[in-house]
Amino acid sequence: LACCGTGAATAGRGDTHTCPSRGPSFTYSATIENRLSTPVTLYAREYDCNDWDGTATPGHAFTGKVIQSGHKRTFTLQAVKHVSRNWTMDFFGFTNAHLGTVRMSLPRTSVDYDRIEVAGSYAVQGRVPCEVNLLAVNVHAETPYSQWPLSFVQVPLSLVVYKGHTTLLSVCS
Repeated sequence: LACCGTGAATAGRGDTHTCPSRGPSFTYSATIENRLSTPVTLYAREYDCNDWDGTATPGHAFTGKVIQSGHKRTFTLQAVKHVSRNWTMDFFGFTNAHLGTVRMSLPRTSVDYDRIEVAGSYAVQGRVPCEVNLLAVNVHAETPYSQWPLSFVQVPLSLVVYKGHTTLLSVCS
């Protein structure tokens, strides 16, 4: 039942497909924070309706949403249980500059401990350890560790400047 973004979408043209009602499912609500000096626009694509229940798909949660500098945006996903849920996310900055693309997942877990993982991320030690995924080169000053999230429970995803790149932080603990 692949319904959404089966390769036709390109960077910046996210999907907003609704999936058929499925079950059993659960609601995952969280936030993404923008610690960059400019607004960021999100686009989700390449997700499969076997993984999502109804309208709370990655496309509805993210596509076309803007996060202003220094702000957070809450999102809600309705995930089908007992499957690995994946999608592609594009980030665009000021003047529509493409900041990067990542493959994300809300992995299958055996307990009520769900988090978003980003393919290709690696661990770094800062104020708190986080997974990082370097995106586009960014000439702005690095985001101080004191502005990184304290845990993925508070802010599961954050955009910062790290090592001269726009960087997506995830799974901070």
